[in-house]
Amino acid sequence: MSNAINAGTIDDVVAEATAARQLGAHTFWSSQIFGHDALTVLAVVGREVPGIELGTAVVPTYPRHPMMLAQQALSTQAAINSRGDAGLCLGIGLSHQIVVESMWGLSYAKPVRHLKEYLSVLMPLLEGKPVSFAGEEFRVNGGVSVPGSSRPSVLVAALGPQMLRVTGALADGTSTWCVGPKTLTELTIPTLRQAAADAGRPEPRIAVALPVCVTDDVAGARARAAQVFAVYDTLPSYKSMMNREGVDGPGGLAIVGTEAEVRDQIAELAAIGVTDFNAGVFTATHERYWTAAKARYGDKTGTQALVEALLLHRTYPRGQVLAGLEAALAVGALSPEAVAVEVRRAGETRPQLGLVTAEGRIAYPADTRPIPTVDAYDTLLTRGTPT
Repeated sequence: MSNAINAGTIDDVVAEATAARQLGAHTFWSSQIFGHDALTVLAVVGREVPGIELGTAVVPTYPRHPMMLAQQALSTQAAINSRGDAGLCLGIGLSHQIVVESMWGLSYAKPVRHLKEYLSVLMPLLEGKPVSFAGEEFRVNGGVSVPGSSRPSVLVAALGPQMLRVTGALADGTSTWCVGPKTLTELTIPTLRQAAADAGRPEPRIAVALPVCVTDDVAGARARAAQVFAVYDTLPSYKSMMNREGVDGPGGLAIVGTEAEVRDQIAELAAIGVTDFNAGVFTATHERYWTAAKARYGDKTGTQALVEALLLHRTYPRGQVLAGLEAALAVGALSPEAVAVEVRRAGETRPQLGLVTAEGRIAYPADTRPIPTVDAYDTLLTRGTPT
């Protein structure tokens, strides 16, 4: 999942996608919150980074007419198609009642009807077919034509039974967040598969996102996840999924443990039918660095510093980046440049020469070596001196 889409530059997002491809990721996911427009940025990424699928997780439907979204998604797909591989996965969702009503001033009275009508217009348009649709919310007559494009796959952030049935009947699958393995097994996957089968559609794609932390401190990691992702415990749709799962907040959903334990937990998701996994990675070191950087530089610049630190993972091993961050935190050297120096030094096998100070200078240790002598050279000189 992109970190730079909301706090970084477009170049930062391109760098993240490049790193994801180099690490072997199948899909590079981007959220759509209140930063860059995800589809616009992915059109740029699609021209720059070949060899990886690009996906949105997710674009809100309410502020976007389905014809406009179809046109934009097909244009992004055309940009991606121009490189000759992979494609776009268009993830869409309703957002939340508090956002739809309080921020956008729209009605959230009939969310299931809204999704059904929205997909009834969107899907044929994405297939290049004209639409003549008359519903309660949408009345659409027209079509779109985007040369060089093709239909992207469409996933819906569907959580409850009614939303899952509509999604299974009309879309290609679902993209979830804060939905645990018990709920996936008992509700999400069987409901979606049955609806797709009843509609004569192929087996649905099931993309699951959960917090992930590789650590030996499981209790501490769950506590951090509860703090980092606390906002999701306040949103009714996610809260209902956590109640159904039987966990007390996002910390209970997090996939945490040693590398082997995390790998096993992700493998268990695949075994129950999850087709795509989107990791919301968090570590204690990253969180402490982000907190310290925001305190020193402000929220925006501090977050940009975190993004630059995360981008170091594309070049250096995970352990080396974490060791460099720890070293930088120890001396209060929080600038991205100082962190990069410490990360490089963390990978050196020769003895450490010194730490970067908060002012960006090198603090060398005291030199305890004996003072050099030139006695040996004096002896050599006297050997050839004529008598």
